[in-house]
Amino acid sequence: AGPSPPPPHPPPAAAAVPPPATAPASSDPQAATKPRLGIKELRAICHGAGINTVGMERGQLEAAAEEVRKRGTYFDPPPGMHAPSEEEIRARQEEYRKQEELRRQEEYRKQEEEFRRQEEFRKQEGLRARQEELRRRQEQEAIAE
Repeated sequence: AGPSPPPPHPPPAAAAVPPPATAPASSDPQAATKPRLGIKELRAICHGAGINTVGMERGQLEAAAEEVRKRGTYFDPPPGMHAPSEEEIRARQEEYRKQEELRRQEEYRKQEEEFRRQEEFRKQEGLRARQEELRRRQEQEAIAE
């Protein structure tokens, strides 16, 4: 007799393999058996490698984490993304201290200036009061005469 027709349904062993639409984004064949990593773990992998994950969706995080895996745990971050050296940290701290000192001096200067203005105002008020008192006395003496 001739060849038998193909079975209408796949054999049970083939049914255990998930269809490509539900397979993980990774093309790694072992990834199908591995549980998916959580977002926190994916971000940690990327952050450890110097990758900024702000705004990334899961697929992008998985792709970036896979790239980290291919390159090794860590790779050189892009220029300008390095941690500051001890010398840079000291220089920044010194600059901050200088700016804070200048800010404090400026604040003190403004307070002193305000104090002087108030003192001058009080002197002027005292002077006006004495002049007014003197004028009243002169008026009273003129009336009394």
